[in-house]
Amino acid sequence: MRDVASIVPSQNTTGWTEVPTANFTGPIANASAAALDGNDSANQVGVSTNPSIEVADGEFVMIMWVDLNDSGNDHGLAIDDLAIGWSTSSAIPLALGATPSTIAENAGASASTGEVTIPAALGTDLEVTLESNDTSEATVPATVTITAGNTSATFPIDAVDDFFADGSQAVIITASASGYVSATTNLTVDDDTDAAIAVSVVPGSFLENAGTNAATGTVTLAANTAVDLTVNLSSGDTSEAAVPASVLITAGTNTANFQVDAVDDTEPDGDKNVTIFANATGYTSGNTLIVVQDDGDTAPAPTLSPGAIAFTGFNADGEDDLAFVALDPIAEGDEIHFTDNEWDGGALGSGGALTTGEGTITWTAPAGGVAQGEIVTLNDLSVSGRTASVGTVVANGSFNLGSGGDSVYAFQGSYVSPTGFLAVISTTASDPVGGTGLSAAHVIYLPVNVDFAVYSGSRSNQPTYAGYLTNLGDTTNNWTTEDGSGDQSIDGNAPDLPYDTTAFVLGTGGSAYASWIDGFYSGETDPLIIGFDADPDKDGISNGVEAILGLSPAESNGGIFTEIDLTGSEFTFVIPMASSPPSGVTPSYEWSTDLANWQGDGDSFGGVTVTFDAPLLWDDQVTPNLYQIKATITAGTPVKIFVRVVANNP
Repeated sequence: MRDVASIVPSQNTTGWTEVPTANFTGPIANASAAALDGNDSANQVGVSTNPSIEVADGEFVMIMWVDLNDSGNDHGLAIDDLAIGWSTSSAIPLALGATPSTIAENAGASASTGEVTIPAALGTDLEVTLESNDTSEATVPATVTITAGNTSATFPIDAVDDFFADGSQAVIITASASGYVSATTNLTVDDDTDAAIAVSVVPGSFLENAGTNAATGTVTLAANTAVDLTVNLSSGDTSEAAVPASVLITAGTNTANFQVDAVDDTEPDGDKNVTIFANATGYTSGNTLIVVQDDGDTAPAPTLSPGAIAFTGFNADGEDDLAFVALDPIAEGDEIHFTDNEWDGGALGSGGALTTGEGTITWTAPAGGVAQGEIVTLNDLSVSGRTASVGTVVANGSFNLGSGGDSVYAFQGSYVSPTGFLAVISTTASDPVGGTGLSAAHVIYLPVNVDFAVYSGSRSNQPTYAGYLTNLGDTTNNWTTEDGSGDQSIDGNAPDLPYDTTAFVLGTGGSAYASWIDGFYSGETDPLIIGFDADPDKDGISNGVEAILGLSPAESNGGIFTEIDLTGSEFTFVIPMASSPPSGVTPSYEWSTDLANWQGDGDSFGGVTVTFDAPLLWDDQVTPNLYQIKATITAGTPVKIFVRVVANNP
C-alpha cells in the first residue's frame, strides 16, 4: 500500500508488487501541526483491494507500507484492523517421462531414467511418491525429492526379468505429490525369452493299428517357465492320430511329454501326413508333422448298383440339403458317401479318383434298412448340426454346395478308393461322369447354376422302380427349380423346404410287367435294359410293344411289317398279339400321313380323320396269335397312310 505520492528513490522496493488500488491520500494535508484523535471516524480511512496475486506452493507474502512525507504538514500513519483473504487455486500438474521408453526385461538396474518436473521452483524440498503398476516387469524407488530451488528430479527404473515368454508388456509409472496433480508415463518392457514352443514326436511314423501310446510327444520351451504353463494340443486329422487336449509344463521346468494314439480308420487311404499342434498364451505356436502308415486296408465292396438311388432334391442355398429315393432296397448299415468333389474322368478301379478340396458326407442306413420307393432327406449339410430323416449322417471335412454350379456324386467304398458309383446330380455340364460306371440314366442334369430344385413328377406311374429313372431324368417336365439372390429354399415361393417325402410306388399292373421283363433279364436293374420304353435287343421295338405283340425283348425280331388291305375308305392290317400280355399293359393304335405327326383313334390332322375298331382274332394256329384291326378313314383322302402300335404303361 502506498499513498499517491511518488516513492522516494531512497526506498528499496525491488521485488515488491505495487498495489495501486490500496493507495490513499491522508485526510489532512498541509495542516497546522496538531494531534488528531485516531478513534474519531472523521480521522479514519478504510481501503481494500483484490490484487489477484498468485502465490505458488511454498512461497510467502509480506506487506510493506510506505508513508512518504508530503510538502507541508501531514499526519502520521496508524494501521489498525488489517485483514488478508485468499482462495486456493487448482492443483498444478506434475510432468513425468522415461528415457528410453522401451527397455528389454533383461536390461537390469537403471534400464531407463525417469524424470519428474514441476512448473516452478519451490523454496522448500518437495517429496514425490513413485509407483509401478507391474513390479514383475519394472520397479521404481518409493520416492524422489525435488530439492528447493529446482524444478525436476530424476530416478532409476529397473527392468525385471521374469523368465516367462509373455511378449512385450506395458508398464505404467505414476508420480504424485501433495498439492499437485499426479502424472503417469508408459514404459514398454520387451520380452527377452524365446517365445516359440517346440514340438516333437518319437517315433515320427507308425502304423494306424498301433493303438494307444503309439508314440510320445514332447513340448519344449527355450527357458524354464516361472509359473505352471498349460499347453493346448490338437491333431490335424483325428481320424488318423489323437492327442490329449492339453499338457502341463510345471513351474521351474521347460518341457512335458504327452501320448499320441493311432486311429485305425479301416480305409485304404495309404500313408497319411498328420500335423500335431501346440499353443499357449504368450508363446508362438509350434507344430510337427508325423506319418500314420496304412495297415493294408481295402475298400469295402459295393452293396448297391448304379441306379440304386436317384436324387429328388438339391439345395445349394442356406445350409445345403439333398434328398434321394431308394430305387433298390438298402440294407441296414449300408453306407453311401456324397461329395461335390469332381471325378477326374479316369476308370473306376484303374486309376480314376475324386479331386480334393471339398469334404464328404457319409450316410448310414437305419435299423431295418430303407425300402424301395422311400425318400431320404439329408439336411443342413454345411453346418455341424446336419441331420438325416432316417439313418445317421456324418461329415469329413467341409461340405458346401456352390450356387454357381456344382455336382454331387453318390458312391460306396471310400473317398480315397471308391468301389461303386450310384448316382449324380449336377448343375453344371462340365463335371465328368465318364469312368464312373454310370450311364446317362443315372445322372440328373439340372439347369446350369440353379440354386434349388425338387422332383415334381409322378411317383406312381412306373411298373418298376428302375423305370422312375426315366421320370427323374426328365428335368424339363418333372422338376421345379428356383434361381436368384437370397435363400431360394425358404423364400415363400414354391418350391421350398422341407422336401416332399411322399414315397414312390409301382403303378397299377406294374408289378406284372416287372415280372414279365424279369423273366428275360433276371435280376437286372438297368432302366436301359428293363425299362418299359427301352429296346435292349436293338430291333426297333420297345419292351412294352414286345409285351403286347408277344415277342421276346431279348431277341431281335427284325421289325414288324404288315401288309395293309385297302378297300375304299377302309383298310385292315394284321399283327401278332400275346395271348396273355402283362396285366395292365394295353395296346392302342396311331396313324400318320407323313411319319412325323402321329394321331390317335378318331383324331384329325390335315383334313384326315381315322378311327380304329377293336382287334379280331384272325389266326390262332400260330404263336403268337394273329389279330386283324380295321381302320376307317372317316374324313379326307390321304395319299399315304401309316399305322403303328403303341403300348400303354399303367
